[in-house]
Amino acid sequence: MPLDPALTRCVGFVVPRGSDSPIGTCFLTRFPSKDVEGFSHTYVVTAEHCAPTSHDVDIWMTTTEGEFVKQIEVHHWIRDENFDIAIAPWLADSDTRKWMAPDLASTFYDQMGLRLDLGGEALYMGWVKPIRSMSERGQPMVRSATLGFVGAENLPYDGNPPRSLPIGHILDCRSWEGFSGAPCWVHVQVPYTPPDSFEPPRILTQLAQAGIVKWAGDTLSVVGFFGMLVAYTTNSGHGVGIVTPGERIVDLILDDEELVEIREQAEEKERRRRDAEGIQAIASPPPSQTSFLDDLERATRRLADEPDQEPKRTSE
Repeated sequence: MPLDPALTRCVGFVVPRGSDSPIGTCFLTRFPSKDVEGFSHTYVVTAEHCAPTSHDVDIWMTTTEGEFVKQIEVHHWIRDENFDIAIAPWLADSDTRKWMAPDLASTFYDQMGLRLDLGGEALYMGWVKPIRSMSERGQPMVRSATLGFVGAENLPYDGNPPRSLPIGHILDCRSWEGFSGAPCWVHVQVPYTPPDSFEPPRILTQLAQAGIVKWAGDTLSVVGFFGMLVAYTTNSGHGVGIVTPGERIVDLILDDEELVEIREQAEEKERRRRDAEGIQAIASPPPSQTSFLDDLERATRRLADEPDQEPKRTSE
């Protein structure tokens, strides 16, 4: 199942300040506020080894309108060296409509109640180093892989210094230098028999518009975010990609004390702005994958004839 081309707008490049050559990939994600209606927080995510403390990096990113913007400064990285994650609030522009930032937390395969099959198709997107003209135009490349193992422990990989991921996923792929920090999606299929109706169920229509599901006959095809590529090794001639689980990324965003404080400050500022302008209510942003989560969970539970339960959320 192909990715929605619009997702190329959420992927950018990490570039050492003062340089014109990327060293890795990054992506944007957005988390809706649970307390301020219609308000959300945007973050840029990359592999920690692409944004080390030893030097500053800038971000190159393309807007939703297709404008390629270079030298976007990021000043406040929150790092998890154990899982090779670096996250920073995205402060490039106050107009959130300018940037493509999907709510990746709501597309986890496990939260959808879907089985992740070994040998299944995985897709990831990032900087392809050999084709310099693509990075100069802000164009990431999509690569495909096979899911080789889920939840492997103590995954060593080369680095400076060498690293070992406490737990991660393994891809069978060919991905050379430049894809560190690339977001990864997995393609899963489940049988689905719609109710008797001339119209497809609302959940399928909405998810199709969001670009993460296709419905054909009695099969539901879903593309869900499941992690970030942090390393690629060719030891013994085998191409293996190592993926930090997406849950670790979301946990860092939601639980880090500094990021929590930054969110609280931003929400208080937004409340004051609305009060000053006499704004009574803000319409929620266009439907995203988050708004489909409850419906999708109910749909998948119906497949197993399970009773509805209170949905579990991980996003704000």
